[in-house]
Amino acid sequence: MSLVRAASIVLLPTLTLGAVVLSGSANSVRAAASARPTAPVAGVMINRTIDREGEDMPDLAFQGTFARTKFAIVVDNPQGGIIGVDRDASSIAQFLDDTGKSLVNENGPWGPFGFGERIVKGGTRVALELESQEAPAKDAKFVNAAGQIAVRIAHEKRTSTSQSGVFAKDAVFECGPYTLTVMNEGPSQWGEGHEIEFQTNDDLDSVIRYWIIDAEGNEVALEPMSTMTFGETSRITLVCESQQTAGRLSIEAWHDAKTKKVPFDVTAAVGLR
Repeated sequence: MSLVRAASIVLLPTLTLGAVVLSGSANSVRAAASARPTAPVAGVMINRTIDREGEDMPDLAFQGTFARTKFAIVVDNPQGGIIGVDRDASSIAQFLDDTGKSLVNENGPWGPFGFGERIVKGGTRVALELESQEAPAKDAKFVNAAGQIAVRIAHEKRTSTSQSGVFAKDAVFECGPYTLTVMNEGPSQWGEGHEIEFQTNDDLDSVIRYWIIDAEGNEVALEPMSTMTFGETSRITLVCESQQTAGRLSIEAWHDAKTKKVPFDVTAAVGLR
């Protein structure tokens, strides 16, 4: 869901770019261009009302979701390099059962493509969910869905490193195309270790990993614990084993991602005996 940005960020004088390192090859980029992704269905859920039918919050057969119909679709790209799904660029042409009932929510607050896609098999596969707040007709035997899934694919990595700075509130680190402002730092709220919370207006979807280079040149891994995005602003909490008061921030990210629209046309049996 996209929210309107509620506040602007005041940035302090920024640090200049320290270094950018490239990895990958022309062959891998050409391979990405020649890949032919496919999108078969991997599972189906029909979530009918079991109590309080007709109410705004009825009891459903499956708990933990408001969706009444859900398809799990897997996009396979033999050449690998899948880094995400662009929901805004994806589209659905039809979603209906064999009685002709449409399951497309024309005025619903959510799009048909669910959140939380999973990238597996080393980036050669991404699993996502297509869902509807409508259940098929009781006498339906099949449901069909067709459309296009916009998959982001990249084969070149870049590492950007900031100049040295202090990890204190309002400090700003510039790592190539990324500008991150420290919002908070202190003992981890998720367990052992120390956390640093950053805020940025940059898209972090292509980031692979983060780390700190300390004064002795040692690399200190930063593990993402949580990310919250509101409009164009994201807050990300990174956790390391021990407190780091100063150093250089490094980010490895996919570069020059391309979007491929992968067509899908899937049908699943939904009747109960």
